[in-house]
Amino acid sequence: MACSDTASKEALTKTQQNEKVATQSSAEPQQPWQVPTYQGLKLGEATKADVERVFGTPVWSGPFANEDDELLDDADKPEMIYEYENVGNFEGRTTILMDSKTGDVKAIWLYPKQLLLAQAIEQYGKPANERYGDKRPCPLDKEDSQKAPKIENSRLRFLFYPERGMYLLVGKDDSISEIVFQAKC
Repeated sequence: MACSDTASKEALTKTQQNEKVATQSSAEPQQPWQVPTYQGLKLGEATKADVERVFGTPVWSGPFANEDDELLDDADKPEMIYEYENVGNFEGRTTILMDSKTGDVKAIWLYPKQLLLAQAIEQYGKPANERYGDKRPCPLDKEDSQKAPKIENSRLRFLFYPERGMYLLVGKDDSISEIVFQAKC
């Protein structure tokens, strides 16, 4: 019985230590999110013309639609996307989200063909923080956060680089499935 009590006390002490570390890390001031620049395109300032100057003609362009946007006419959709393959020394798909009316760049998503977690950390450095969840961590606006669908049967892992204005989505096999640049998070 003494061994059982000792083991219980040790387990409780370890749990308390883990909770203390979690509380300390969440209480630390967060690094401010910086507006990112990717390939010379600064989000919020770069326009559709700048995107075309940097990357050329997209392989696909059209309205950006969520599941909730099905009933809108294409002309009424507030955002559009340009998609590119293997541009700007990047192997994979590059998607640029722009405001349909102003042409301002709102976000950039990179989908690498192959980028392992170790390679990403070597390239970008140690992330400022890491989080697990079942939906995207940085909605583009307040409305999106309220209607953001949960990603079923998934426990997503996100690595945050606020000084770069980006986060990485890590897949189950420790490969990077998305690199996301956003003006705020």
